[in-house]
Amino acid sequence: MKRNLRLSVMAFIATCTIISISCKKSSSDKSRSELLVGNWMLTSDVYSPAYDYDGDGTTETEAISLYESCDKDDFITFNANNTGAFDEGATKCDINDDQTYPLGWQLSDNDSKITIVGTGVGSGVANILQLDNSTFKISATFEELGTTYTNTQTFKRK
Repeated sequence: MKRNLRLSVMAFIATCTIISISCKKSSSDKSRSELLVGNWMLTSDVYSPAYDYDGDGTTETEAISLYESCDKDDFITFNANNTGAFDEGATKCDINDDQTYPLGWQLSDNDSKITIVGTGVGSGVANILQLDNSTFKISATFEELGTTYTNTQTFKRK
C-alpha cells in the first residue's frame, strides 16, 4: 500500500512539474511591448539611397562607422509603463550633457509602429521590421533636398 501511494505521489509531482514547465510563457508568446522592455544599443544605421550622414560631401549607406566612440556606447531603455530613457553610456561626448534623457513610447497599428517622444532624442514614428529577444530593427523615411531616404536602424539587446 505504501509503495502504491508513494508511486502515485511521485507520478502526481512529475505530472505537475511537466504541466508547469509546458505552461511557462516562451519568448515567442511575449507581446511586442513585453519584448521591447529592456536596454537596446544601436549596432547599425543604414540609409537608402546612400546619404551624406556627416556632411563631408561623400554619401554613405552604413553610418555607424562614422559615429564617435563616445556615441557608440549610448543605449535606449524602454520600460513597461511606456516610459524610458536615452542614456549617454559610459563615455559622454560632452561632460556637460545629462547622462540620461527621458522618453515616452507607444506602439500602434497592431504593434507594427513605434512612436518615441523625448527630450534629447527627438520625436518620431518608425516601422518595426523586427523585434525579438535580441534584435530590434526599425525604419523611417525622411525627405531632404527633394530626395526621400529610408533610415533603418538595428539595435541589439544590451
